Amino acid sequence: MRRPRPVERTEAGSGGYGNAARALAILSLLPVSEIPVPRVHVGGRQSDGSVRVLDRPSGESLVVYTPRFTQQFSSGHLAGRWYVRKLTHVGVIPRSLPFPTARAAVEAVEAGRWALSTPAKPRQDARRPLRPWATPDESRDRPA
Repeated sequence: MRRPRPVERTEAGSGGYGNAARALAILSLLPVSEIPVPRVHVGGRQSDGSVRVLDRPSGESLVVYTPRFTQQFSSGHLAGRWYVRKLTHVGVIPRSLPFPTARAAVEAVEAGRWALSTPAKPRQDARRPLRPWATPDESRDRPA
């Protein structure tokens, strides 16, 4: 077995902390009063392709996603667009403007201009107008 070699020091009396001493000298010349923290924290992609975003000023967790379900398209989502919603929102109605890319959606969250002023209403399909459900008695009274 070999014996480990002793650690060589770069400067006499520095104790191997030459870089730390240099960093402290730089901080004494140019002090840092505060560390800039970005407004949003972008997490990694989720398994469904969405991206989680933390909006630090409001403390809200948001999700940047692209629609994947038929109900989302029926309620007004556009294919190939990215949307933002709160993590706790579970509905299918879009809560934000459509964005061309996920990056554009994250930048809109950072600027604070992602949300719609009023939630979008689901669009009604022109081929099938919405009708109230008929009770079993009403359906018998209709002529065939």
